[in-house]
Amino acid sequence: VTKRAIPYTFTQEQRVANLAKALDSRKKRAAIKVSLANGRETFRHVLETGKDGNNVIYGRMRVEQVLRSLPQVGPAKAQEFMGDMLKRRTVMGLKDVTRNRLIGEVETFLTRRASKNN
Repeated sequence: VTKRAIPYTFTQEQRVANLAKALDSRKKRAAIKVSLANGRETFRHVLETGKDGNNVIYGRMRVEQVLRSLPQVGPAKAQEFMGDMLKRRTVMGLKDVTRNRLIGEVETFLTRRASKNN
């Protein structure tokens, strides 16, 4: 006889608290993306801050969304940077080698774009 896991049911208060926490997290992630787009935050900072899981707001962001938040990086360029990486990959889930490769490629790209525009 196999035992089935009993699904955990939340009380109404727990459900409301969890929804509020999730909304707060989404707002914080959206603010980080706006900061990236405006240049107040760097790609390197986002990847370094979220790497160890100490900051789950940064760590749970999807790499593709972070890339697409950068100026002059659209869906095609973001996919080019990601290579064969899964679209669902989070900042926290990146290996050190992959993180360093992405930081190098993105910083080189942004530097070249900035020098072309000047």
